[in-house]
Amino acid sequence: MLALIAVAFCIVVRGEDAYLTITQPLDHGCVGSTCETFEQSYVWINDTGYERGGPVVLFVGGESSKYNYQTRLSQFVKYCFMTKATFVELEHRFYGASVPDFSSSSSSSVEPFSVQNLQYLTVEQALDDIHAFAQYFQNKYMPAGTKWFIAGEGYGGSLAAWYTSRHAVGHPEFVSDSDGGSDGAAEMFIGSIASSAPIEAKVDYSAYLQSFGQAAVDMAAIDADGNTNPAGDASGRGAACASALRNGTRAIDSLFADSASNSNSSSRRALAQAFGACETTISAENEFFFKWMVSEVIASTLELNTAPAWSLNRTCEAALDRAAEGANGNGSSNINIGISESVAAVQRAFAWNMQYDYELCIEECNGTTPLQRVSEVLTRPLVVVIDGDSSGGGSSSSCVSFDEAGWLASLGNESNSQRAWWWQRCSQLGWFHGTAADSNASNNNNGSTAAAAAAGVFFPGLGVDRLLGYCASMFQVRAQSHGGMRAQHHCG
Repeated sequence: MLALIAVAFCIVVRGEDAYLTITQPLDHGCVGSTCETFEQSYVWINDTGYERGGPVVLFVGGESSKYNYQTRLSQFVKYCFMTKATFVELEHRFYGASVPDFSSSSSSSVEPFSVQNLQYLTVEQALDDIHAFAQYFQNKYMPAGTKWFIAGEGYGGSLAAWYTSRHAVGHPEFVSDSDGGSDGAAEMFIGSIASSAPIEAKVDYSAYLQSFGQAAVDMAAIDADGNTNPAGDASGRGAACASALRNGTRAIDSLFADSASNSNSSSRRALAQAFGACETTISAENEFFFKWMVSEVIASTLELNTAPAWSLNRTCEAALDRAAEGANGNGSSNINIGISESVAAVQRAFAWNMQYDYELCIEECNGTTPLQRVSEVLTRPLVVVIDGDSSGGGSSSSCVSFDEAGWLASLGNESNSQRAWWWQRCSQLGWFHGTAADSNASNNNNGSTAAAAAAGVFFPGLGVDRLLGYCASMFQVRAQSHGGMRAQHHCG
């Protein structure tokens, strides 16, 4: 049996992947026979590059389902070949197929995303899941003495780094066995890979949005096919992309300011049409939500900027594609709907990323619907409304809702899976994406140089206090912008 199992792999062959589960304690601190459990899903990705005695690469899932992360493992697959390793991906509790079933539990709420049940969704419990899984998998399948690497992206990468620190001999939070010695993890795990991983829990993570402009300039040295230009951004296309988006967001801000007293102005209605809104206008009440949503969608392209998508490069192509003027989803021109080229650059970048979500869903949803998949891709705050019969028996259309109150109401529903990531951010991690007010220097430059363009691509003045207010609305918790998060010391 073990000889067969040892022929594991590193190239994703979906038909041969082993989708398995491990029974985990709902609360790793519970002692006794009445402790509740849940089934945590993992994927043993079959790979022909493994050789007996080679290491295990454990990829730690973050705030999405395991199916989403399978689209983003190409670099880790290369690591497997280099080390003759086998590859296992562990899904995070409360995401994807690893949501606990509370229908027969002692909990007074059967909804998994109620505040009462979300108390089991913590960094500490996730780290204990990783530890229990590694011990289980090693003992059940792998030869004695097998070495392990732990890896992850984003929040999953944070978990990888925190786990390594927690189980490193000599670390203040070193986890020992009952005899005070090593629990075995320090000997098993010989390295960690934390890709794009924040390692500090902090409320204001405005650096996330601020990084887009410089990344656009840097990544322009790589074309849409992944070929490196030795001269870097010699064409200036990256700086032009950042500048176009910056000028566009300022143009939208000016439009809002000019129509502050009239939420039904022609310019606000034109914006709603251009961005495919379900609403007929972008009202003053929804300005913040509109600006924040557009910023989040475009900026999140950074997290998927790998082969073969190269999404950042393609986002910039869309923003600068003046030949595609009027590519607003309904075939009408910018002139016809009354938006400027500056605004159109932002609209095209937003529209491309919305389309990319759906293309990714069609290929990788693994049976889920596009509506479910949109909520999974980087947990973007999107509400996509499908009108009519989308099963093929009739006409259908889609739109994006920029209704902040409606979105908050949907997240008040304790069966809404998007509450999981919001709970983690509101209760422990923070990492809220805001923007600072425009500086005089960047205003005077008007985005005309690479430095000025990179300094603030997105809408200025998106304060995190508004986002913290979402926490209070969803969970009736009081989160504050200074020290309000329950960030545990191992996250620092």
